[in-house]
Amino acid sequence: MKKFFLFMVIFGLAFAGIQKVEAEEVAVTAIEASDVKTLNIPCVKAQGISYKVTLKEYLPSDAEKKEVNLNSQEVSFWELANADILPQPPAACGIWDEKTFNFNSCEGYFKFGRDMEGKDVFGFYWIKYPKYPISPIVSQSTVDIDQEVRIYFTTQDIKAPSYEATDGKSGNFTPDANGYFNAALKFSSPGVKTVKISGTDPLCGAYTDTKTITVKDPCDAISPPSISNLKATALKQVVSVSFGANPNIEKASYTTSDGTPGGDFTGDGKGNFTGTLNFSTSGKKTITVNVVNSCKKTASQSVDVLVCGDNIAFSIDGNKVYFGDGKKSFSSGYDPEPKPSDLLLFDINRTITVRESPTKHLVSFDYTIDPPSTKIKVKISDKFGEIQTPFAEFEVQTSGSYSDAIIPHDGLFDLLIEATDQCGTYQKVFSVQFQRP
Repeated sequence: MKKFFLFMVIFGLAFAGIQKVEAEEVAVTAIEASDVKTLNIPCVKAQGISYKVTLKEYLPSDAEKKEVNLNSQEVSFWELANADILPQPPAACGIWDEKTFNFNSCEGYFKFGRDMEGKDVFGFYWIKYPKYPISPIVSQSTVDIDQEVRIYFTTQDIKAPSYEATDGKSGNFTPDANGYFNAALKFSSPGVKTVKISGTDPLCGAYTDTKTITVKDPCDAISPPSISNLKATALKQVVSVSFGANPNIEKASYTTSDGTPGGDFTGDGKGNFTGTLNFSTSGKKTITVNVVNSCKKTASQSVDVLVCGDNIAFSIDGNKVYFGDGKKSFSSGYDPEPKPSDLLLFDINRTITVRESPTKHLVSFDYTIDPPSTKIKVKISDKFGEIQTPFAEFEVQTSGSYSDAIIPHDGLFDLLIEATDQCGTYQKVFSVQFQRP
């Protein structure tokens, strides 16, 4: 009954407005067990009266533990041990809720509860929850020179916050529409900046905190800008070039290997660039891309492209293919399937008889690639498919000569010579009657 009387006096009458309570009415039997934990709360305020409150550890019943269902190690249980009126209360003080009997303080938030199966008749106690931290958040821990960084609070439990940085910057935090404070800072020099934050915590008094921000000069120890995914496509004399790169690139331009005037690429503001180049001649071209970033550092990268013209790059020298050992006879061939893309003119020399050795038939010719191509695949086969397997297949990149033996049976053949590169396929047919002695 004494404990209930104490509760009613301190948390009933006193918080209802009684200005003074006799000491003997609020006396509490001294805590006998030395191992019982106590908690001192310097100030709890209700209706203008401030109290110094002492709580002692409370052991709830098993039924209460199940009902509360608390697993957090940060939660603890307390009951009233003593309370004294403070004639000169401090500026920071906890707040008592007369309707719920809950109170908030610098030591934590205390929620009132009643343990119906506790050791006391009334079983009054409080559950202590940790105080919500006030520490502000820095939007970015590392920024560039003159890049804005924001410091903001996620709670309204702070009054009149201000800041002072190591480089002399200072100012006040500004409340937004919801009452949360924030401040925006910029630093004009690199280095690790310390921002000291000051304010008032209504429950705890003076509040201070410190945040560090690393300010970098983007031009210090930076690599030249990279040019990634560089691509080029050719169609006749028009070449499209595109690449994706660092958004920090401010300008991209190009030069060419054949003297075609250079120019600038068009950027989309996100580090992607495109350009269209017009060449007056066909052939293999080298396009060099040059970029500059915001720190005026440069990078270059080249890409080769085959510009297709009206001609394929491959041609047979003198329009002649020789048959037989020692180039003793030749044929100039004919056009098997005239197409608009075919550039070479063919005469019609349908048949030539070649007498060879009893074991082999020879074919040879000189060819020209002008200008040199990245790769041309040449195939010699039977146009009408009487012999399924090609007589020869090889790849070339520069001009040269071909000479090899083919072993078809005797008879009239239309030898098809095909040369294919990135731009298309060149075809030429030579009719020949192979006949062994």
